[in-house]
Amino acid sequence: MRFMLNHFYEPMVDSMYKKWKGRKIDWNNPRDINEKVFWLMSRSDTSKWTECADKIRVREYVLSKGLGDLLIPLLGGLG
Repeated sequence: MRFMLNHFYEPMVDSMYKKWKGRKIDWNNPRDINEKVFWLMSRSDTSKWTECADKIRVREYVLSKGLGDLLIPLLGGLG
């Protein structure tokens, strides 16, 4: 399965997307949010997505980059 995802990801997604939306993804100019997410999943580093989806872990990440002044306080005493 890993081989297929590494080598055939875009054609597989195109096929599924066409069944779902009735058209293929425009990989060179993604138009809607779904196309943009699939483009990002296929062509960028997604290793930080899980960390950045968690509101506590993303704060830790922002602090580690020296940008803590951008963070607003969290409710409930967590931040």
